[in-house]
Amino acid sequence: MQKFKIIIYGLGGGGKLLESLINYEKAEIIAYADSFSNDLYYNNKPLYNKDKLKNVEFDYIIIAAVNKEISEKILEELEQMGIDKRKLFNFYEFIKYYYLKRKEDRLLENKNEEITGLILGISYAYRGINPELLEGCFYNFSSPSQDLYYNYERLEYIYNNYFDRIKNLQYVIFDLHCYDYFNYDCSMTISALDFLKQDGFKMSLHNLKNNRNIDMYDYSYKMNTFKDLICETNIKNNEDNIKFDLENEYGFFPIKEEEYMNTPKRIDFFKFHVKTFSENVLLFDKILSLLYKINNEIKIYFVFLPVFRSEMKNINKSDIPKRFMFSILEVFRMQYKFDILNFRYYKPIVSNKELFYDATHLNQKGAKVFTETLNNIIFRKSNK
Repeated sequence: MQKFKIIIYGLGGGGKLLESLINYEKAEIIAYADSFSNDLYYNNKPLYNKDKLKNVEFDYIIIAAVNKEISEKILEELEQMGIDKRKLFNFYEFIKYYYLKRKEDRLLENKNEEITGLILGISYAYRGINPELLEGCFYNFSSPSQDLYYNYERLEYIYNNYFDRIKNLQYVIFDLHCYDYFNYDCSMTISALDFLKQDGFKMSLHNLKNNRNIDMYDYSYKMNTFKDLICETNIKNNEDNIKFDLENEYGFFPIKEEEYMNTPKRIDFFKFHVKTFSENVLLFDKILSLLYKINNEIKIYFVFLPVFRSEMKNINKSDIPKRFMFSILEVFRMQYKFDILNFRYYKPIVSNKELFYDATHLNQKGAKVFTETLNNIIFRKSNK
C-alpha cells in the first residue's frame, strides 16, 4: 500500500507533537517547511521555505503552528500560491474533532459542587461575564456564535446529564446578543464549523446541510482524510501534550487587559428570516419552560451587554430591531417571569475605551467592571 506523502509546516512544539501523532502505517513525512528557517534539512529530511513548496511532489501539507492567526495566514498564503486547498490541513483545527469534549463535559465531569447560577448566550457573555465574580457558584456556558438552538441544546444536555449539579439552580443570566438574535441561526452562517469545533463536533449539526456558505463535501473529504493521517491511539497517549486556548474551569474566556480596541466589529443590521424567527420563538419558549421545570421560582435575567460608544450610531440607525426584540420579550412575560437588563448605553462602561477589546467585546478589565456591576444589581434585586 502506497503511503501518503506529508510535509509538516512548522518546526516548533506543534510540529513535534504532530510527528508523534502521525499514523505511520498510512503516511510518511517526506519533508518539513517553515517561513523563517534558512536551513536545508531538518530531522534528516528536506526543509523548504514556503516559496519552494509549489515545486515539491506531496499529498498533503499539515500546518502545525499553534497560533490560530498564524495558521490561517499560512493557509491563505499557500492557497494564493496556487496550492490546492484540499491538500492543506490546519492541524490544531482538525485535531479538535478527536480531542475536545463538549463544553458541558469539560466543565462539569469529575466535579461535585452544586451550581446556583448559569450563564448562557453568545461571545459577549463568554468574554464579558466572569462567573467567579458573581455571588454563589456560577458557570458560564455561553460560547462564540451560539444561537438559541445551541443554547437550548446545552441547557437540555446539562439537565439530562448533570441534573444533580443544577437541581437547586437559582439564577440564570442570558446574553441576548444584539437586537436581532431571534433572526440568527448559527448553522446557516460561515461561523458554523468554527462553532462546532469548540465542542469537538459533539453537538448536532442543526441546519448545516442547508448552509450554502460551507462546502460540506470538501469538509467531509478533509475530515475523513485526516482520520487516515492521524493515529487515534497516539492521540490518547499524548493527551497531556495537546493544549488548546480554551475557557477556564468555570467557562469564562477573558481577553487580556492590554488588548483593547484591536479591530472594530460592526453589529449586523436587522434582517428578518421567517423560518429562523419561527423556530427561535419556539426554542425560546422551550428554554424558559425547562428553566422553570428545574425551579419554578428561578430568577432569570436577559442581558444586553455594553458596546463602545463609537458603535452606538450603528445600533441607533434603526429603532426597528430594538422594538421588535422587546415586543417579543413582552409577549413571553405574559407567561414567564424574568428581568431585562439593558446595558447597551451604560455610560460608566461604554465611554471607556480601555474596557473594550473591540467595539462590542469587553476585555478582561471590562469584564471585571461589568460583572461586578451585574452582581450588585442582581443580588440587590434578589434580596428585596
